Amino acid sequence: MGRKESHVMINLDPKDAIQIEKESKQPLSHPRARDRVETKRVILDDGSIFPDSEHWSNLPEGFRRIEYNDDITHVKEADENVEEPETLIEVDVPEKVNLECDLVNGGSVQIQNKIEGDVRIITADGDVVVQKVRGHTIEIQAFGQGNSIAATDLLEAESITVNLPNPGRLRAMKIHANSFEAQIGEDRAQESEQLTTEIFGDDDTGAVCDISSLYVTGEALINLISSHEKRQAVRVKSNHGHVVVEAVGIQSSAKNYITGETLPTVYMGGVNGSCEVFIRGDASKQNGSKWTSCQVHFDSISPQSVSVVQADVGNVTVTVDRKVETDLRMLASSKVSAVDIDALVEEDTNDGLSSDLKGRILVLDNSVAAGVRKAINIKTKAFTEREIDISLQNSEYIDGWLENKSEEPDSRFDRKTRGTADGSVGKIRLEGAQDQALRGFQDKEQGTNIFQRPLLLVTSAAEITVETLSWLGNVARRYGLNDNRDKEMLGRTATRRGRSFVHPPGKE
Repeated sequence: MGRKESHVMINLDPKDAIQIEKESKQPLSHPRARDRVETKRVILDDGSIFPDSEHWSNLPEGFRRIEYNDDITHVKEADENVEEPETLIEVDVPEKVNLECDLVNGGSVQIQNKIEGDVRIITADGDVVVQKVRGHTIEIQAFGQGNSIAATDLLEAESITVNLPNPGRLRAMKIHANSFEAQIGEDRAQESEQLTTEIFGDDDTGAVCDISSLYVTGEALINLISSHEKRQAVRVKSNHGHVVVEAVGIQSSAKNYITGETLPTVYMGGVNGSCEVFIRGDASKQNGSKWTSCQVHFDSISPQSVSVVQADVGNVTVTVDRKVETDLRMLASSKVSAVDIDALVEEDTNDGLSSDLKGRILVLDNSVAAGVRKAINIKTKAFTEREIDISLQNSEYIDGWLENKSEEPDSRFDRKTRGTADGSVGKIRLEGAQDQALRGFQDKEQGTNIFQRPLLLVTSAAEITVETLSWLGNVARRYGLNDNRDKEMLGRTATRRGRSFVHPPGKE
């Protein structure tokens, strides 16, 4: 698999051999006990053995057939309180090893310690729980209904792929990767009522896709096709890099156990870099109910990047750290899904709105039924609205920018990515928007730091709320508290307080 470490392959099929192989391909475990033959015998609970026949195919009520893969059919009295015997296989492998595990007939996999190597785990039906895995490639798939894939410590690799084609659950504490892709559910899959109630660690909130920390140098894609009305769909507590999230917009009944508020379908708790969030659904089937389908907080935004938040259903709440500076465009319309995103991110003209985009918005406004014109709520003084020549009756469009009015000094990260405070602020350059890495820009000819302002686009079929928060305010909002920090505390750093290490004069 591309590495020089030892290679272990586990192919668990009850009808074949169970082998643990090194790269020499020599089997280390015993072969199967006997050659496969057709089942010809039936054994009862009392030990009686009979030839298998049609008589045992249609059992009388109160009996059941059980296959133990020992070429004998066992007929037992049906008892729902009796659990089937399980087979436990424990394999000790070195820490640095390439691992392949393929359970074609199902079964759960648990890796209790650290593995360094390429890892590929596939099970037809079962949970996969790993602790810490590092390698070039990591692939984990579980095909059973309601299965869980959990990483209690770390997944780190160039490429990480997670697949739960039947509705299941993904939980990860930390993910470090160049590229990360998680696919949960398929178009034909039905909503699962069998999602596990198991919680993996104190920071696990129970969302269908729950990731505490996500670091990517390339791109991360989270595609949640099947949502669950009793669970939050996606929660990414903190991410660095560019993350794309696609989810089905189903109103969740899950509550924040601290604040008691209903959780949004998708929650991005701390974006550092850029993101694209798409909530799919049919706004005409929402019956006018007000609920939040997406909540995103931006700690920092990459210069020259484009971030998109689009919700076909539900309200959208966007909070931004009050030191962040970005262009901001917002469109609220019941048919917002009909607008081309590429047109919305086009670089505007001197009057603030390109003719093509203006025409598209007017067509959209004329095609929708009468709605509430005031659907965009801006709760910050850091936003400056750009004057545009457009009149809408059933939709609302606002274009402008956010600037730092917090009086907080720039951090080392701010100075690195944006330049010094006396540097100029430039318009977005879309030709470089595909480079979403966190980096700074400098005009080498004039020696002046230039901050290429990013673009944040927010669209919703319902209401949009935009607000700026301090870092403390964001933490307080998350845990249902109030941000009571005074203005004179802005920018202060921690200092040592309490007992002095030097004895005062006159005291021992």
